[in-house]
Amino acid sequence: YDVPFADPGLALADLPAPTGDEPHPCAVVDAGACGLFTLRTLVDVDPQAPSPMWMRRRLVMSGMRPVSLAVDVTNYVMLETGQPLHAFDRAKLRGPIVVRRARPGETLETLDHVERALHADDLLITDDRGPIGLAGTMGGLETEVDDTTREIALEAAHFDAAVVARMSRRHKLSSEASRRFERGVDPVLAPYASARAAALLLAHGGGRYVGMTAVEAPHDPVVVELDAGLPARVAGMAIDKATVVERLVAVGCVVR
Repeated sequence: YDVPFADPGLALADLPAPTGDEPHPCAVVDAGACGLFTLRTLVDVDPQAPSPMWMRRRLVMSGMRPVSLAVDVTNYVMLETGQPLHAFDRAKLRGPIVVRRARPGETLETLDHVERALHADDLLITDDRGPIGLAGTMGGLETEVDDTTREIALEAAHFDAAVVARMSRRHKLSSEASRRFERGVDPVLAPYASARAAALLLAHGGGRYVGMTAVEAPHDPVVVELDAGLPARVAGMAIDKATVVERLVAVGCVVR
């Protein structure tokens, strides 16, 4: 209908300048399975701050249960942008967060209180103790945010669709995050979504923004070749080249 549309994924949210503190470190061992990993650190967040009513209402209307400000913000931004996020209680982390494959004999108790024996193909979020999350699927119980959390390490990443799909089926664990990753998430969206989430947390929970650490593998934009006459042939109606270009630009494509 050619009405104005503001895509929240196109603009990096304004965040206050990082403080002099060090943001929580991160690393990626398997860049083929995780091409982009970002971690934003916030401190002095009010653990009792409620989610705003408009956010809770929208979550309920989308079929999700409001839990707490940190959880609600990550869920809301996931629905808003399509990028799954995860909030860790930074005080519960031990050393850098590292993305790697599982090692023999490792286990993880996920947020659903299930102790899971891990497979060598599983892609994990880990710290110095071992696994703290199934990448792109579900976090671990040991590092979850709770009603005392004042420091948040906010993860937003891009995980390989096939790796997440296999892991989700292997553990019979389907989540809002895994369903998105296995169907394909924009590989450059993570820092935009996490900036939006961090801005919401600061606006409604107070605190200070410490900064972001990130690991990114080289990435080539996806290029799709399209015969400009194909839409008309498939639709069985007249669609000229100018209209094809106009519609592609309207949904965010760059047309050469």
